[in-house]
Amino acid sequence: ECDLVIFYDIVPSAVRSIQRRGRTGRKKEGKVLLLMAEGTRDESYYWAEKGKERVMNQSLKNMKDNDSSSKAGQKSLINFLNEEEDSQDSSKIENSSDLSSIQKIEGAQDYKIICDSRETASAVVRALSLMGVTVELKQLPVADYILSERVGIERKSAQDFNDSVKEEEIVEIIRRIGEGVKKIKHLI
Repeated sequence: ECDLVIFYDIVPSAVRSIQRRGRTGRKKEGKVLLLMAEGTRDESYYWAEKGKERVMNQSLKNMKDNDSSSKAGQKSLINFLNEEEDSQDSSKIENSSDLSSIQKIEGAQDYKIICDSRETASAVVRALSLMGVTVELKQLPVADYILSERVGIERKSAQDFNDSVKEEEIVEIIRRIGEGVKKIKHLI
C-alpha cells in the first residue's frame, strides 16, 4: 500500500492504466500523478487511454443496465427446467426471488450440488433445496458451487465482477477453479 504513485511513462491501454492506478489507495484514498511533456507521444497515449477507459466504463454501464432491465422479464431457472419437461405449464414461477412458489422437481434428489458454506444466505441455495436437489455444504477453497468434478461455479454480482476485472482478480479466480476441477471444457 502506498499513498502516492508517480508515473513518468504513459501506457495507451485502459486496463493496464487502471491496474497501475490500483497500486495506490487500497485501504485509504491515495494519489496518482502522471508526468508527461506536452505535444509528445506521452500526451497522445494519455488521451488514447482516457478514451478507451471511457468506452470501457460506458460498455460496463450498458451491460449493467441491460442486465437489470432484463431481469424483470427473465424466466427463472426453475421455469427454464420445467419448460422442457412440461411446456404447457411454464408459468408456474415468474420470479426466482419468490421462493414461496418453488415446487419440488421429480428426480431432483438424484442430483448433488456442493455449495460453499458462505453461500447459505443466498437465494440460490434455498431454491435448490426447495426443488429437492441434494445440497451439501462445505467450505470450498475454490468456487461457490461444485456441480461435478468438471464444473465449478464462481458467482459474482456485476459490481464484484467489474472490480475483479479491474484488479486482475478474475484471472486468479479462474486459475484456482481450473486447478480445483479435473477437466475444464469451458470457462464462461
